[in-house]
Amino acid sequence: MLFFVFFFNQNTHSIMKKSIVFAAISLSLLAVFATSASAQLKPDVRLGIYTNGGNFSAGAGLAIPIKIPAFGTLVINPTVDYLFISSAAGSSATSIFGHADVAYQFKLSSSPITPYAGAGFLIAFSTVSVEVPTFGFGGGGSERQTSSSTSFGFNLFGGAEFPVGPLAIYAQGKLLISSGTNFQIGSGVRF
Repeated sequence: MLFFVFFFNQNTHSIMKKSIVFAAISLSLLAVFATSASAQLKPDVRLGIYTNGGNFSAGAGLAIPIKIPAFGTLVINPTVDYLFISSAAGSSATSIFGHADVAYQFKLSSSPITPYAGAGFLIAFSTVSVEVPTFGFGGGGSERQTSSSTSFGFNLFGGAEFPVGPLAIYAQGKLLISSGTNFQIGSGVRF
């Protein structure tokens, strides 16, 4: 598999501009697909755990199923995840992941369970703040130093959906390939 990963440090203002551009592009793509599938929009919410560090995540998105005759069903699934990162005293860290995923649903004729597999793009915004001691006349103090980064990458994932009345509960595993690799185990509900 050939892929390019872009990683660079940016100040917060630049990250905000990139966040707005990414959101605008994602919403534009969503609008294009939503016009042909407006009755099929399915909001989803999910909780997960990232295996690298055991950090908890919460996310939300939309599932847009598109049925293609003689091929099956593709699900376009733009989502955003917020990562709750544990940190030492005097420091804080946050990460926000934006995903633009597409999944293929495999139909099992004798089962209500629908397995799926897919891939997509991701953009990750991370910020780390650390309280650093300063030394000077009249005693020491501290100052907060902050560093931010943005990275782009790819997702590979698979899972299964289980219908429960008008809802669909799903469980999935997702490999995130960016400036590093991470694996997320998650579950959620589509409305």
